[in-house]
Amino acid sequence: MQRADEALVGHDNLEEFDDPLTYDLENGGHPGEDLYLAQALRCGGPVLDLGCGTGLTSIPIARAGLSVVGIDPAPAMLAHAARKSVGLPARWLQGRAQDFALPERFAFALMSGNAWQALLTEADQCAALDNVRRHLLPGGRFMFDTRNPAGWDLGDHAAPRPWFNYRNALGQDVCFAVAQRFDPATRLMHWQVHRSWHDGERARRTARRVVCRFSSASELAVLMQAHGFEVESRWGDWAGGSWQADSSSLILLARVRP
Repeated sequence: MQRADEALVGHDNLEEFDDPLTYDLENGGHPGEDLYLAQALRCGGPVLDLGCGTGLTSIPIARAGLSVVGIDPAPAMLAHAARKSVGLPARWLQGRAQDFALPERFAFALMSGNAWQALLTEADQCAALDNVRRHLLPGGRFMFDTRNPAGWDLGDHAAPRPWFNYRNALGQDVCFAVAQRFDPATRLMHWQVHRSWHDGERARRTARRVVCRFSSASELAVLMQAHGFEVESRWGDWAGGSWQADSSSLILLARVRP
C-alpha cells in the first residue's frame, strides 16, 4: 500500500501560493533580499531565479540593472511578479526547477525563500541540481537557502501555534499559526497554515497545507559535490554570519566545478 506521505509527493504543493498579495504582505522585506542582491552584483548577470514567486528577491536585482529570468510553477505568483516589474529587465516563465529548459545560460542562479524545500524527494533535488548546472555558464554560481533541521523544531504539533501577526490589505489584524507533523522516514514536514482575523462582523479563518523536505548540511554537501558543484560559502543567518550546527537556516553559495 502506498504511504500517505508518498502520495503527497505527487501533489502540486501550490495550495498555499495562489494569493500573491497576501504572500507579499507576509514575506516582503525579508533581509535575505539584501544578501542575494549582493551576491548577484558580485557574480553579474544574467540571473536565474528558481521558485521566484512574486519576484521579492529578483525584482531588486533587476532594478540594479541585471537581466533576470524567473521560473515558478504558480501562475498567480508569476502574473503578480510581471505586474510589479514593468519596464525592468525581467521575464517570468512557468516551470519547475527539475525540468525547465531555456536556450540561454546564466552567471548566477538562486533559489530563495526556502524554495529548495519544495523539492520533496532526493530524485527531485538531483534533477534540479543537474538542470541548474546545465543552465549556468562556466564558473557560474548557485545560491539557495533552506531551514536547517538541527536548528528547527521538528516535533508534531496538532494544535496550531502562532508564528506571527500582520495587517492584511484591508487593515485587519491577522494571526498566522501553524500545525505540523514530521515524518522522519521521508524527511517531509506537513504544515497546515491557519490564518484567523475578524472582518468587523465575524471571525474568519482559513486553513491550507504545504509540504516541505528537510535536508541536513552534510546531506547537501554530498549531494552538491556529486552533481558538479563546489560549495564556496555557508552562512547561518542573513547578516552573513558563519553557519553553526544549530543555526536555524543554511544558506549556501556554490560554484560550478570546471
